[in-house]
Amino acid sequence: AAAGGEGGDRPVVTCKTWAVFDYAADCVIQGHKEGSRRPPASLTKIMTAHVILKLCALDPEVLGEEVTVSQRAASVIGTSASLRAGDVLTVLDLLYGLMLPSGNDAATALAEHFGRRVFVRGAVRRARTAALRLKKAIKDKGVAG
Repeated sequence: AAAGGEGGDRPVVTCKTWAVFDYAADCVIQGHKEGSRRPPASLTKIMTAHVILKLCALDPEVLGEEVTVSQRAASVIGTSASLRAGDVLTVLDLLYGLMLPSGNDAATALAEHFGRRVFVRGAVRRARTAALRLKKAIKDKGVAG
């Protein structure tokens, strides 16, 4: 989404589908085709960042951990943070590479660094909870899902 200008203009959203969810109120505030099915790639990256940031809340030094990018991570297809095998970056740098260009390579490097069990246990549980809450909110709003 790009800002629409100054003076309180609404942002311009170019996504095919989107939803703004108020977690505290447990409802969808606004959306466009929020009940339609979409591939989960970006959601997976958001959940990856979420799980890592939860770890960082417990131990802020995690952000400074150094990660060496593997050949596998550097070779992942799709959107990229332009990482090369052998690059050494901090977890914080990889989070930027994960979220800003939506880097599949950064996601893979982070997953390799933190281990599969952390993501399977943490991300799946949180994703299921979030999906159920969003599905309920969409249903309550009257949107077919």
